[in-house]
Amino acid sequence: AAIGFAVATTVRDPLVLVLCLTLAAGAHDFTVPVAWASVVDIGGRFGGTTGAIMNLASSLSAILSSMSAAWLAGKYGSFSAVIAVAAVVYSCGAILWMRIDPTKAIAPVPPFKLPAP
Repeated sequence: AAIGFAVATTVRDPLVLVLCLTLAAGAHDFTVPVAWASVVDIGGRFGGTTGAIMNLASSLSAILSSMSAAWLAGKYGSFSAVIAVAAVVYSCGAILWMRIDPTKAIAPVPPFKLPAP
């Protein structure tokens, strides 16, 4: 996604711009199932709670991104600044993603035992 956004800031042809933004959106959508699967792996027995926290963070970022996009477009007189910031945010996210180990739970969870019949 970062590459699509980064290239989109440099092109002037509308068709190429649309293709770059489509690449960015498509790349982002490919990460969604992996993110949810990782949340369940990391959260273990509390995967629902962990997923809710991720969903809350996503919703808060959506609120902030709409406000910051309007501010950036107004300040710089163009939407290019918004796309450049998106490229930087996606690059940071990609780097941070490399630090996630879904095999490690957030907290040790005792093994689940079925009750005796």
